[in-house]
Formats: sequence, structure tokens, C-alpha cells
Amino acid sequence: MEVGFKIISDIDAHNSDPDAKRTELVNTLNQIISDGSGASLLDFTTEICTTSFDWLDLDLKLNLIEFAIKNCKDDAFLFQILAVVKDYINQLLSETHLPLALYSKLYHILIFMAKLFAEKKIYQTAIDLYKSMISIGKTFQIDPALQLWGIYDAVELFEILEETSEVFELSVIGRSIAKNNANMSWEIAYERILEFSGYRLAHAYLNGAEALSWQSNYMASKNFIVNAIRAMSIIIQSKKRITPEMHHILDKIISLFSRNQNITREDMEIVEVLELLKTNKLSKAQILDCANTFLKYCDLTFRPTVDVILVILDGTLIFSQSSKKIQEGISTTIFSQSGQMMLSALVSAVSSSMKETLKTSEEMKQIQHGSQTVLIENENGLSLLLIADRETNELRTEMQMFMADVISNGFFEKFKGRLPSQEEYKSFFKPFLIDHFQKYFIVDMAN
Repeated sequence: MEVGFKIISDIDAHNSDPDAKRTELVNTLNQIISDGSGASLLDFTTEICTTSFDWLDLDLKLNLIEFAIKNCKDDAFLFQILAVVKDYINQLLSETHLPLALYSKLYHILIFMAKLFAEKKIYQTAIDLYKSMISIGKTFQIDPALQLWGIYDAVELFEILEETSEVFELSVIGRSIAKNNANMSWEIAYERILEFSGYRLAHAYLNGAEALSWQSNYMASKNFIVNAIRAMSIIIQSKKRITPEMHHILDKIISLFSRNQNITREDMEIVEVLELLKTNKLSKAQILDCANTFLKYCDLTFRPTVDVILVILDGTLIFSQSSKKIQEGISTTIFSQSGQMMLSALVSAVSSSMKETLKTSEEMKQIQHGSQTVLIENENGLSLLLIADRETNELRTEMQMFMADVISNGFFEKFKGRLPSQEEYKSFFKPFLIDHFQKYFIVDMAN
């Protein structure tokens, strides 16, 4: 059977009724599957991904794509189909705003595709798909039950690959989703994964810290110690008690801190809290306070890195600063002016559409942008966007304080009803940006 654009255009040409066109398209796919031709199925799927007609809506496209993947019996053609669909999904995510229901459908397709690649031991592609899936889940309100299944599938893959840190981080996300949605069975499942992987991770970090301390590499050793403290603290938050295994970890952390010749006052305060935990005389509330103290210490010790700062007024980019310089005219990355304008427009569009779709006054606070996180604060049409490697409570607080400072110092009164120059905006924002974000920026913001 000849398939591809000619078939789809023929369907469009000899049918005037949209429902009849859709029915014939579905029947065509069923016939291709019945014929068992992997090549025809690849052609059909490729054209579905590249053809546009008013009657061929995205919901139907995604249904046909999923049906084609599930019914391809020839592995050689299946992987070609998966590659085509993967590119199509990446294009959708980068260029198109979708209704929330379609993000859920994309999430489901990504889970299915990732499992297929994992079963065939094409692990890197499976990992990429799972990461895209998790980004969609974090950015949009995907059904929690679907997210929990998807994350669990990803955990299974990373366990096979012995990527303990990935297993641990995913279990933290899974447990949080389950807890927030009162899903007790999933919460228990993720708590067990979190505890098992967390202990392994803490011991691995401490072994690395010990090896480095014997080499007198105290800075690197401390980095490993802090990561071990973070893993232990998250387990404590989950267990709400100190287990014998934790006692062993506490002893080792204290011992390693005692060897470090670059120990700070903050480090000594943490050692005191660690010693207090060892007494077994603390209530659950006090144990949780200790865990929160540890996590705050970890955040302050390893501050996130901010790569780009954007300020947007009513959808228009009015100020930007990045940590890298890229020649204009050849780049659309987030470090270039053109790239920043594209990203600010995308974020404004997605934020507005999400608000309208959800029919709520709640604003979006975070969007995943590839491997980076776009953090957002909004106030009366003024938006602050930070592109960072991760979010911490301290960084979010600084964003809120920046917005408060800008407004209290008369931003709207100063610029309302006129068209200020970029230099005027820069002169106004720079002192507040330096005050709140220089410690996260890898270059001098004053220049």
C-alpha cells in the first residue's frame, strides 16, 4: 500500500466532512498494521508527524502515533519510528503551547517509548526520554498517578545501571508527589527506595571524602561530606527517627570533619548538631528540626549557579544579563540576546495560557528548560526570570526580596506611561540585582 503525504492529501481531497476524513485516516492505519509492513508504518508515522490539516488535530495525531508504535512488530522499523516520534515530540515541546490534556498524553507516550528503548538496552535514549518526561511532569500539572508510574519506571532503569544518585533524586520526587496527593501505598514504596538508595549514596560519598582527606584535599573532601549530609537529612525527614545505620553515618561524618584542617564556624555548628542527634534523646519534632538545619547548611554551602537573569514587563523583555558572551546573529542560546527574547516570549505565553487554562489566579513558579530550571516571580505584570541549575529556598527568597525592593523603590511610578531606554532600566535594576544575586553569578555583575 502506498502511504505518506499522498494518502493523507488524497483523504483530504475527496472528503468534505472532517469526521469522514478522520475515520478514513484511522482505517488506513489499521490496514497498514494488518498488512504487517514496517516500512509503510514508518512512512505513515513520518507523514503524520509532518503533515498539517485543520481536521488533523494534535490529539488525533498523538493517538495515531501511539497506536502505530504499539503495533509495530519489526524492531528495525520500530526504532526508526521511535526516532521520528522523539524528534517530533522535542519539536512540540520547544515550539508549541499545548492544552494540559495533551501534555499528559505526551507524558504517557514518553513513558512507553522509554520502556521500549530500555528493554532493548538502548539506555542513553531511554534516559533522555525519561528526563523529558520528568521535566513535563514538573512543569505542568500532569496526573499524579501517571507521574508516579513514570518515575518508578525511570527508577527501575537507573537501578539496572547502578546510578544510585539518580535513583535517590527520583525517589525524593516520587515520595513528594505521593505525599502531596495522599497516596499512601506509593509513598511507602518511594520511602523504601529513598532509604535504601540514600544509605548507599551517603556511604559512597563518605568513602570518597575519606580517600580525599588522606590526600589532604580538604575542599573536595568537604564537598563529599556535605553531599552525604544532604542524603542523610532527607532520609531523616522520611523516617523521623535515627536508625542504627544513621548512627554509623553520623560517626563517620564527625570523624571526617575532625580531620579537615579548613573547618569553618558553620561546620563546627553542624558537628554540634550531629553530636546532639547521637544522644537519642530528641523528640520527632527536634529530629526534623535537625534535618532542616542540615539541609539549610547544604544549600548555603553549595549555592546554585544562575546563568541568566531576565526582567519582563507586560510580556516585553526590558533587561537581561548572562554569565557568558556570545556573538549576536549566530546564536539563539539563552546566553544571547535573541535567545533571551525568545525564551522570555515563550515563558510569558506559557504562563498566561496556563493561568487561563487552569482558571486560577495562581502563577507559574518554575519551568524546565532542558537541563536547566527557569524560576519565575511575578508582580503586577512585572516578571523576574532566573535560569539556574537548581532551585533552593534561599534563592527563591532572594527573588521575592528583589521584587519587593524594586516595587518599594518606585519602579511602576518611575517608568509608567513612557518608553524608557535600556540604560535607564539597567541603571535602576543593577543595584538590586547585585545585592540579591551576585553570590550566585559566576561573573562580576557590576561590569
